[in-house]
Amino acid sequence: MDPTLRPLITSAKTIAVVGISTDPEKISRKVAAYLHTNGFDVLSVNPVAKEDILGRKPFPTLAAIDVPVDIVNVFRRSDAIPGVVAAVLKMTPLPKVLWLQEGISSPSVEAAREAGITIVQDQCIMKVHSGVDACPMHKH
Repeated sequence: MDPTLRPLITSAKTIAVVGISTDPEKISRKVAAYLHTNGFDVLSVNPVAKEDILGRKPFPTLAAIDVPVDIVNVFRRSDAIPGVVAAVLKMTPLPKVLWLQEGISSPSVEAAREAGITIVQDQCIMKVHSGVDACPMHKH
């Protein structure tokens, strides 16, 4: 595991989780719950969610978030990443980190890197934070 990644998380306070599921059994929800339990301010981004997620009203888009975000953590397919990057680049202020979960990567993140955002691809934020390589919540 890359030792430079954990400080990106531990220095963060607010994490927006894009693509969080309304199903508490899905990995996106479990990872967000882990982050919430570990003291992070987790903002759920799901355009179809109508009910609270982790005790808060979800945001339909990144643009709807009205507070600074340190990390945008993404649970979307790789082909959706160009749209996510475009939305991230419109955020004010820009987040410090764009984090694509395990199995997700895209060359489109270079635009965010050029804007000064740190990019992490194909890494589980929960595994990196916990320091455990094989998380029991992940099904391999």
